[in-house]
Amino acid sequence: MDNNLLLSLSWNQSLDIQENAICEIASMNLLNPKDLLQPSRKEYWENAAKVLIKMGYPRIKESISGLLIWLQDMNWPGSNVVIEILRSLPKAVFIPHLECAVLEAMNTNDDIWLSNLSIILTQCNLKEIDFISKDVYLTLLDIKEV
Repeated sequence: MDNNLLLSLSWNQSLDIQENAICEIASMNLLNPKDLLQPSRKEYWENAAKVLIKMGYPRIKESISGLLIWLQDMNWPGSNVVIEILRSLPKAVFIPHLECAVLEAMNTNDDIWLSNLSIILTQCNLKEIDFISKDVYLTLLDIKEV
């Protein structure tokens, strides 16, 4: 990707420049969406997430795991857009990634990430039947209710 175009995603640019960059990058067919997962500096993150939502599914399918990692801190720029992206995905597509993220958060004792992942239950209107692993669902449900 053209480095100048990436620089145009900075929150330090005018809104016109940012919006033009979002649209232009989203239309780049050869761009790997993974390149937009939390780019080098946080000033680009919110707009990178906006590019991903414009790219949409199925183009961003390979980025789903990275989107869930983005939710390790809900204060990170773009995390609210990431939730929107997840809500737009078919449940069957992102649930396996969600289950892996929950297991990773549990294995690393990352309670904040687990709590953030539990938000997805409500935001995406997920039910037990949507999950492959009942245990993962119950873990998220328990955390959400705390």
